[in-house]
Amino acid sequence: MKTIVGLVVPADMEEPVTELRFVSDDALNAMQKVVGGYVDVVDTALPETTVWLNDEGMIKYLEPNPRATMFIWAGAPRRRGGQAYYGDVLITGQPDEEGNTTSLPDELLDLILRTDEYKIEVQTGGDSWAGNGKRFADYWIALHYVLELAERWVLVTNVRVVAS
Repeated sequence: MKTIVGLVVPADMEEPVTELRFVSDDALNAMQKVVGGYVDVVDTALPETTVWLNDEGMIKYLEPNPRATMFIWAGAPRRRGGQAYYGDVLITGQPDEEGNTTSLPDELLDLILRTDEYKIEVQTGGDSWAGNGKRFADYWIALHYVLELAERWVLVTNVRVVAS
């Protein structure tokens, strides 16, 4: 049995994002418990993650999850500005070659949970990342800021939040 580490992102903005450890043999049950029902997935590319959410979140009128929505919009640019996501979510690493769920990389856990200061960066078509001098004390506020920037600046193709 392998231990998988993920992040629980509650829809309630007053609730903190927390680390969750569960065993691979019980992964589906752990995921269903977090999201409160059947699971659906959205994969992101920047960073490479899988976001597990309630398959019926919208039709069951679950609470909108702004943090999960921003995380997905930032990591999957084609979804940016589209549908909002509902209910509590679990973020894990993307599946391995055999299709098994993997842990979030330690670097991402540390970035979201244990970093004191953040900055934002954008790509505008090339491979290089550019930022500004703005600093943030909260990952989610930085993510919101960079997404608003991308909405105003149409040349932005990718966004990310990094440690300052």
